[in-house]
Amino acid sequence: IIEVNWLTPYKRRELELTGTDGIISVDYIKQSIEVFGKFAQDIQITHEEPLKGELKSFLNAVVNEEEPEITGEDGLKALKMVIAANKSSKEHRPISLDELEE
Repeated sequence: IIEVNWLTPYKRRELELTGTDGIISVDYIKQSIEVFGKFAQDIQITHEEPLKGELKSFLNAVVNEEEPEITGEDGLKALKMVIAANKSSKEHRPISLDELEE
């Protein structure tokens, strides 16, 4: 289930991923990650402005001629997930990423 809206009365930036083995809950404002499964756990993360961290990482890769942390392949995978989600919504059925290769 994907739920998106622009009309919340307060700033809310959350992502929840549900899989067969558990749930990962991310709160971008609190900068926290929780994992719920066989064993619940809180994952400690570095608190930093996300966009600033992304830009620093990318600039570091360019300056040092290294592969960026988030690669073009990562971007392509994210795009495929969005395309699959849109297709799933239109066709009212699950869409696998492999199906998009056709």
